[in-house]
Amino acid sequence: MTGLDPTPYYTSTCLIALSNLKNKELLLDFAPDFVPNNKDIVIYATGWAAKFIPLLGEILSQLTLDGTTPYDIEPFQLGYKYFKSIL
Repeated sequence: MTGLDPTPYYTSTCLIALSNLKNKELLLDFAPDFVPNNKDIVIYATGWAAKFIPLLGEILSQLTLDGTTPYDIEPFQLGYKYFKSIL
């Protein structure tokens, strides 16, 4: 573009946190029952989901404000299988 300086003004590194789950599943749920006040804590965890951020933001805000969402998040809920080692 005319008049645009091609030198970057700012650069950074994007860091992501990938889960230890073999398939790097997306986790979206309330904190587990053993966490005090768990229904006050909404969890979104794992890596490669940037393209879903607008939808995830909507779901997280619904869970936070309403305690529920009309979207089916069951496939992404934490569940017992993720906490076998600490229970």
